[in-house]
Amino acid sequence: MASSGASVGSMTKSIVIQSVANTTDAGGGRSVAWSTYKTVYANVEQLSANTKYGQGVIDEKGLYAFTMRYTTGITTQHRISYNSKLFSITSVINLDERNKYLVIKASEGVAV
Repeated sequence: MASSGASVGSMTKSIVIQSVANTTDAGGGRSVAWSTYKTVYANVEQLSANTKYGQGVIDEKGLYAFTMRYTTGITTQHRISYNSKLFSITSVINLDERNKYLVIKASEGVAV
């Protein structure tokens, strides 16, 4: 079944796709550094939301779909920075296997 996806005209939100690099510091310890892999325009859609209450703190997380023009190399090892929030990529879908659009599903919040 073919899906139309988002039109290019609806891809108005700038998102940053980041890649991770493990580095070794002078003391032999390991640290993680994120850098910009690509900055692209996408259609951003919140698919669901989950609210947790614990110890007087409200924790709201959501599942999002980012639809963008097709580009190679994006995997679940990357993350997305959008609107001062970080998103952990859960899947990367080549829409209709036509190399025209990618739909990236990601959850808000990143485990480091």
